[in-house]
Amino acid sequence: MRLKTALVALLAAASALVSAGSAVAEPTTKDPVPVTGVWCDGDTYKCRAALGFRDGRWAADWGVEVLPT
Repeated sequence: MRLKTALVALLAAASALVSAGSAVAEPTTKDPVPVTGVWCDGDTYKCRAALGFRDGRWAADWGVEVLPT
C-alpha cells in the first residue's frame, strides 16, 4: 500500500511539472513537430500532447501500466 501511495504521489508531482512546463514551453527548431500542449492524468497514467502539425488537429497519446514487482 505504501508503494502505491508513493507512486501515485510521484506521478501526480510529475504530471503537475509537465502541465506547468507545457504552459510556458515554446517550440524550438529541434522539435520535429511543435507541441502546443501536454496533459497528464495521474489517475489513469495516460498523457496527451497536442501537436501543431498540418491542420493542428493531431495529438499523441501515451500511457504506462503500473505493476508491482
